[in-house]
Amino acid sequence: MAKRRNTKAEGLSAILSDEEIEALAEARRSLTPYLATGNRDRLKAFSSMAEFEGIVNQSGVWTPDRLQLFLDTQKVPPQNYFTQLQVYNGTRYRIVPENLQNVLRRGASLVLNDIDSMSEGLKTLKAVIADYSNGKVESNLYYSQPGHQAFPVHFDVHDVFAFQIEGRKRWRIYQQAHRFPINHLAFLSGDTAKHEKAKGDVSMEFVFRQGDVLYIPAGYYHQAICTDSTSLHLTFSAIEMIGLDVVSEIFDIGVLTEFFRTPVARSAAGPEEVDDYVRTLSKEIETLVTSSGFVNELKRKLRNFSHPSGNISIRR
Repeated sequence: MAKRRNTKAEGLSAILSDEEIEALAEARRSLTPYLATGNRDRLKAFSSMAEFEGIVNQSGVWTPDRLQLFLDTQKVPPQNYFTQLQVYNGTRYRIVPENLQNVLRRGASLVLNDIDSMSEGLKTLKAVIADYSNGKVESNLYYSQPGHQAFPVHFDVHDVFAFQIEGRKRWRIYQQAHRFPINHLAFLSGDTAKHEKAKGDVSMEFVFRQGDVLYIPAGYYHQAICTDSTSLHLTFSAIEMIGLDVVSEIFDIGVLTEFFRTPVARSAAGPEEVDDYVRTLSKEIETLVTSSGFVNELKRKLRNFSHPSGNISIRR
């Protein structure tokens, strides 16, 4: 009997083989990185260096938070390649092309953030990753030059799906620092020296080549550097619903219940009554989260957690 494919993986079949999809699924289950390599043409229908150049030259859409330059792990100040224009309703940023070109000539890496709606290929890739992960997905693009490194060793607080569009880049992935880290100071604090010490041993080292696809679970230290060619790769970050999102949902519904709005000091007049208050609190929360209305709403939000990705139709 043929093995039934997970419907969540259907979209991936445009990119990965059946064997690669199974290997990726196992990597996600075991929280281990995975590299799919060998098919050099699999991404040509979705992005290219020529398309990247066209996107960069849409200069009117870029702001310092969406277009950034890095040179040897240091961020280039945006005032070096952006200018500010005073307009009737405030301030606008505008790229100074010759200044940006000069920084690129020095070997800088160019990063474009939140670009998943800027071409049909990018929209398709986003939809595939969002459907597969059931997460909120954003895409960044990285253009790097030989002998230069954009970022020091670091880990991400989200799963990463990376696609090598053109060129080559050497990657090192180290041991996992945290299981399921989140965007919180508890995980984001620390300087480069601290991360260097915490990264552990190398768990994977490889050259990322055109057509390769890489999955890195959140929490794994990694770094990448160009060696003998330029490199263009896309990353899609996927953030799934977590327990703290459920806690937020409890808060949103709890505001309608008088108990949760009552000051604690009025419910527990002194320290000796705090134990009783906590027991009552636990019962109130249990009543709330086991109600059919809460469970159904949580199911609905889980099904629709990923960002919607559709085109806007102007013609009727």
